[in-house]
Amino acid sequence: MFAEFLVFGCFSFWASIAAFTICFLWAVEEEAIGAAILFTIAAAIVYLLFGELKVVLSLCFFNPLTSTLIILCYFIIGGVWSMVKWANLVRGKRIEYDECKKEHISQSIADGKTKDMAEEKWIHELSVHGSTIRTKFFDLITYGAPRPSDHKDKLYVWIFYWPFSVIWACTADLVKNIWEFAYSTLKNTYKKISVKIMGTVSADFEKVRDLNAKK
Repeated sequence: MFAEFLVFGCFSFWASIAAFTICFLWAVEEEAIGAAILFTIAAAIVYLLFGELKVVLSLCFFNPLTSTLIILCYFIIGGVWSMVKWANLVRGKRIEYDECKKEHISQSIADGKTKDMAEEKWIHELSVHGSTIRTKFFDLITYGAPRPSDHKDKLYVWIFYWPFSVIWACTADLVKNIWEFAYSTLKNTYKKISVKIMGTVSADFEKVRDLNAKK
């Protein structure tokens, strides 16, 4: 009965594949390498006992050269994909740092400080133990750049489970990137709307900032 449930091509087979894929997508998103391995083992056992995996294994056994080439190509693609994802991760860290620094310096200049003073304040905040900014960028301050050894789970998932990582990148990550692009494009428009609505009230706040800068 259960074996019939996993017959290739039937609705239940594709439903189980869909459920399995969703579980893997979750594991990829969370970089949960342990969960991904458990899903792999569980699925392999189920399909070995009740499904078509025995046929696949026998084909691999009787075609060792082809099987080896397929496995080699799989991991080569995984290695290339992991480098693409790693570059994106590092680039994201750089963008996050640049945006945070720019916002911090802009706020300091708005409070009456010169650009040099604002730069010095930024460096000071990075050096103060326990500060929010130092905590946020602690790995960059300590090592100068993200270290692969601190992201092993991500790298394992990207190499061993790259098909699911690609699916996630083409769906959820794509939607996220579109949203971030739309926000960055419209951000200045949002600011103009805020300034227009607040009107002369903003001048009062500017006077308060000037007084604070003189203290």
